[in-house]
Amino acid sequence: MKNKYHKIISITDEHLTFFQAKETGAPTFRQTDIRGLKDEGIIKKLIVFFKELKINPSGMVMVIHRQNALMRFMTLPSLQIQELRNMAALQIAGIVPYAEEEVVFDLKVLSVDGTGNSKVMIIIVPRESIERYWKIYVKTDAMPSCITLSSFGVWLWHCRHCSERTAVFMIIDMNEHDGEICICTGENLYASRALRLPEGDIAADNFKFLLKEIDLTVDGYVQERLGPLPVKIMLTGARGIPEDLSAILIKEYELPVEAVDHGGSKKGTLGSATALLGFSSADLTQSVNLIPQDLVQTHLRTQAKRAIIRMMGAILILVLLVIGVGALYVYRKNKYVEDLNAKWAETKKQLDVMEDYKAKIDAMTGALNNRVIFKDMFAVVTRSAGPNISLFNINISDDRVLSMQGVAKNQADINSFQEGLMRSSFFANVRLDFVNKRTTQDSEASYFKISCKMK
Repeated sequence: MKNKYHKIISITDEHLTFFQAKETGAPTFRQTDIRGLKDEGIIKKLIVFFKELKINPSGMVMVIHRQNALMRFMTLPSLQIQELRNMAALQIAGIVPYAEEEVVFDLKVLSVDGTGNSKVMIIIVPRESIERYWKIYVKTDAMPSCITLSSFGVWLWHCRHCSERTAVFMIIDMNEHDGEICICTGENLYASRALRLPEGDIAADNFKFLLKEIDLTVDGYVQERLGPLPVKIMLTGARGIPEDLSAILIKEYELPVEAVDHGGSKKGTLGSATALLGFSSADLTQSVNLIPQDLVQTHLRTQAKRAIIRMMGAILILVLLVIGVGALYVYRKNKYVEDLNAKWAETKKQLDVMEDYKAKIDAMTGALNNRVIFKDMFAVVTRSAGPNISLFNINISDDRVLSMQGVAKNQADINSFQEGLMRSSFFANVRLDFVNKRTTQDSEASYFKISCKMK
């Protein structure tokens, strides 16, 4: 990702912000107040942004603030990222106050141990929030390449700013109305907490509000056993850092403090400056991506249909023009022929543009077709299994064969599970590979394996 400068867009309750760093010269920055605007008004603002800045809106990185997301931690028995996603999907409904279909999530591996377990951070956002941002964006005739969380931008900024890769830092990022506290190293983000800063003096009561938020962040970090305590505090943001805050933090936590003010003369106007700077030239694979792939697929199909309609119209015009050119060549003067040749050249130019657009859509569609959407499929598995079946091993082979091993109280529960899978539109060739009855001290249980082909 070297020398790759991303186009960053941030939509909050108060501001619409665009930011793009440059290899030389000042970055492109534009921010406008959207308080009180409905989504249609925000869309108009976006279109004006893109037109005035003369930029292609495709491939934007959309940043949502930490306060819009839930962060949870799990230890899961796998080292494979897709297996970890599948396991997390099965457990999300039990750790957040939403149904599984009402949320979008992505995860990041924090650490692995020698027994094959992974400690993962799971970022969970209400689906309606993501869909709202998505609809706003695609109505500008573009599609974001990534929807991610501001905390990762703060961490990515720290990665470039600090050469100490393994030391644990606490980053306190303060902007006009909000901010966040992140605990991280140069190699990973371990925890973050959103702040809603008071309208008045942040130094009121000797910074008691901020000190309480810091304590809550550290307590949660320690409780999850994510790593050692921080060795340094960094103050960042565009709000303007109070002169006596560093001294208060040094006295309270006995840690060195470094302050980096991104706002300068623009205090209160730069939004989440640290996150924007962090994402501007980072490797986005280190972050999370909260775009639901079903939305991408639907958008691509719609764009492909539009491109085909435009192409067919262009071909029809081309055919008519060719017929007209032949007839006029015989019956008209050379002037008419020259006029039609000029029109043909213009039509051919438009056709080339449309074909190039369709090729890009086909390439994106081909890439996405290789991805598997598991949410609906595992919802069927969970529903069919019922309360008397416990699955302890789920595997998907390269040829799309889903194998599930579990334990049931009796044979009837296994038969019911198998019948539920057979009725589903997701699976074919559902077979019971084996059933082994085992007698324990208290009862008898049936261990089984079921395999089926994913359609």
